Amino acid sequence: LGSEIAAAVTTTDRSKILEKVPAVSVQIGDLGDLESLAVGADLLVTHSHGRQASERLRIPLMRIGFPVFDRLGSQHKLAILYQGTRDMIFEVASIFQANQHAPTPEALDPLRNREISR
Repeated sequence: LGSEIAAAVTTTDRSKILEKVPAVSVQIGDLGDLESLAVGADLLVTHSHGRQASERLRIPLMRIGFPVFDRLGSQHKLAILYQGTRDMIFEVASIFQANQHAPTPEALDPLRNREISR
């Protein structure tokens, strides 16, 4: 499994954990800044308020953090240790699978909608 952080945005510079974020840079900003930086990304990872940016960018949204108000049970999800990591991998895979736009078998059939001349 591999991924690359295309954009990292936080609202504060007061956390020492920011030094450990594996991104080229971490910008202090808001969702508008994240939306600008996330152009071309494959997945937007933020809270429920990111849904509008996700729609405008036409990329899938993984809701995480606070607040997540448009999904049931999100406050009970484990996001750490083995189980949390495993569940997060499954969630990301499911998001990509749900947003995969593959042709249907009917669309691949060149004879399906042909007119029959008599």
